Amino acid sequence: MGETSKDLLKRFPAEKCWALTTKILQGLLVLSGSKNLPAILGTEDGFISPVRGWEKHEEVTPKIYGEIARKFFPWVEKMFSIPVEDIIGVTKLYIVATTFLMGPEFTTEIIETTKEKIKIRVPTCGWTERFNEHKVPIEFRICYPAHNSWAEEGLKAINPKIIHKFTKSMGKGDPFCEIIIQFKEE
Repeated sequence: MGETSKDLLKRFPAEKCWALTTKILQGLLVLSGSKNLPAILGTEDGFISPVRGWEKHEEVTPKIYGEIARKFFPWVEKMFSIPVEDIIGVTKLYIVATTFLMGPEFTTEIIETTKEKIKIRVPTCGWTERFNEHKVPIEFRICYPAHNSWAEEGLKAINPKIIHKFTKSMGKGDPFCEIIIQFKEE
């Protein structure tokens, strides 16, 4: 007895605490719009969707992610002193900022690099894991529009000449995500 919550948490490695916290938050956000909750809640929709409606959920969530990213990406750039003069630096910033959002289950592989663009593969993602765990059908997985808004708005806050685009998306049923980050051609 007499042990504070801070004392208790010191027994757990930071990596495990971060992973668990991210998993819990992702699960709550996934369930917030899920149409798979009738058995749990006795309703026809998720616990946020009945308030706003599914269409509003699809519309509002990407806007929220974009707004957060416009502030978060510059903060991460400054906090970690990540140079963003070239596509490699921009990609490093994107990976760091997005890993903070998605947690340690978000992994990336750089599969193509040129001076102007980088192609990234995302083989694992906590959001996809939460959607799978909660059996959310593909048509209700809003990770693609939310992540797209996150990346576009965050990178635009760093440099308006940066383009982010998905070529594959687990949120649309692909086995992995593939993303291209590049500078707009002049």
